[in-house]
Amino acid sequence: MTKPFSVVLASLLVLTSTLSPLASAQQSQPLDRIAAIVDEDVVLQSELDRAVRNVKSQYAGRENQLPPDDVLQRQVLERLVRVKLQVGRADGSGIRVSDEELNRAIASIAQQNGTTVDGLRQKLAADGMGYGDFRASVRDEIIVQHLRQSFAQSRISVSEGEVDTALAQQATTGSQYHLAHILVGLPEGATADQIATGQKKVDGVKALIDKGELDFSAAAVRYSDSPNALEGGDLGWRSLDEIPNAFAQLIRDMQPGQVAGPLRGPSGFQLLKLVEMRDANAGGEKKLVTEYNARHILVRINDSQTEAQAKAKIDTLRARITGGADFQLPPRSRPKTPTAVARVAIWAGSRPMRSARTSASRSKGWPMARCPNRSAPRRAGTSCSAWAAVRPTSVPRASVRRSVKRSAAASWRKSTTAICRNCVAKRM
Repeated sequence: MTKPFSVVLASLLVLTSTLSPLASAQQSQPLDRIAAIVDEDVVLQSELDRAVRNVKSQYAGRENQLPPDDVLQRQVLERLVRVKLQVGRADGSGIRVSDEELNRAIASIAQQNGTTVDGLRQKLAADGMGYGDFRASVRDEIIVQHLRQSFAQSRISVSEGEVDTALAQQATTGSQYHLAHILVGLPEGATADQIATGQKKVDGVKALIDKGELDFSAAAVRYSDSPNALEGGDLGWRSLDEIPNAFAQLIRDMQPGQVAGPLRGPSGFQLLKLVEMRDANAGGEKKLVTEYNARHILVRINDSQTEAQAKAKIDTLRARITGGADFQLPPRSRPKTPTAVARVAIWAGSRPMRSARTSASRSKGWPMARCPNRSAPRRAGTSCSAWAAVRPTSVPRASVRRSVKRSAAASWRKSTTAICRNCVAKRM
């Protein structure tokens, strides 16, 4: 099921007003006022007004699905503040989005809406949005995603047992689930009265959905306290290992279109909808991930060796190795590495290493790999990788470990304040 074009672009249009305040400043207009202070930046009232108009334009003819103006303005302002905070934090962390990645994302958005990039340009122009502003909005969205992933994954570790569990789950199911949710938030340490009020609200929302008076996405826009309320509560496609354990079994037993809840979680009460599901392994194809085992040689730059000398030495070593010399240099020929600065990547071999079990161990400062069913570790790139190359597995453990870590990061949600604990966001 393809989402309406307006729903896909709703979150991006909210951000448009943050991109080009200088254009309006060039015209003769009354002085603007500040709607919010965000760290060292601000959200202008004109930015907020344009963002609200953009959202309303996407719901032309469906205005009854939007919340009251004051609630909509608050939701849009919170989104503008959150994006400014996160983009600022990402910029300070060196997170960047290449033009190639941006172009892929835009092509994907066009494909999801059954059009081409040129068709997308025309649709944006018809909606009154410039293509340059749209690209900047998509870039900000990608930057925020990278920031969240980086922030969460840096605080998550994955044990061998969790990798084994993930492998077992992947062996039994390849299904993916398109989910949406509505959150009725509760403050930390909520009182009995606050809990009762939240329960009453979520029950009322569920009743409206069950009676058909509001569809799920409209109810999310109007009543959800989640940051993705303006997108109809859409959570996108998730596999079971990307869903919190408390909900995974419930979702496995749901049918497309079914709404579950209210469910009590750490953030409050939730309604969960299974929009649709698909088989990620349709056709019985197995996805093989190629992993390359690499080594490197570092040559130290110090008072006795200049950068040019270090570069000349590393070039000589590279020429010897590409000419057939063994990468495993004898100890006297091996450069010292503790404080080396000049470095060059030299592959130990071109054969992919697909091993069902690898463990990073160290021996005399060089990488080692432990082969399955072998008691002694062997040097990576020799007999171990050769053996693994003819015995590929469908899911290498290293890839599974990364997948589990991404799943945990997706489930580990922190507030904007936690991400930007040194930032200041003040409502004027």
